Amino acid sequence: MSTADAKRLVRRWLEALGRDDSDLGELLAEDASFWAPPGSPWGGLHEGRGAILRALSGSAPSLEIEGLQVEDDRVRAELVRPEPGSSGGSRPPWRLAFRVVDGRIREIREYPVDGATQQRLFS
Repeated sequence: MSTADAKRLVRRWLEALGRDDSDLGELLAEDASFWAPPGSPWGGLHEGRGAILRALSGSAPSLEIEGLQVEDDRVRAELVRPEPGSSGGSRPPWRLAFRVVDGRIREIREYPVDGATQQRLFS
């Protein structure tokens, strides 16, 4: 898979996440894993497509993609969540790292942020 294709796949997944869309599952490898730090709404390791979908179901935030960077099979995403009721304001950046294998997302890792930032992101 080209780096452009990997970037498109991650963008599609992030857009589906914001809509709590059924595309989420089809873009993940069956043996995918998702790790988020303690304090995150999804804190811990979720192994397998089903476990990831259960963890994210109904709790996915509205996100805006600030940037995607690709190197080999890795895609790093910088995201922001708009502040509720704000015109143009946003919460601190949120970062996810993806590994794409055989046209599917195999790994997702949430970058840990400090406790104060974590609180602002998810409150």
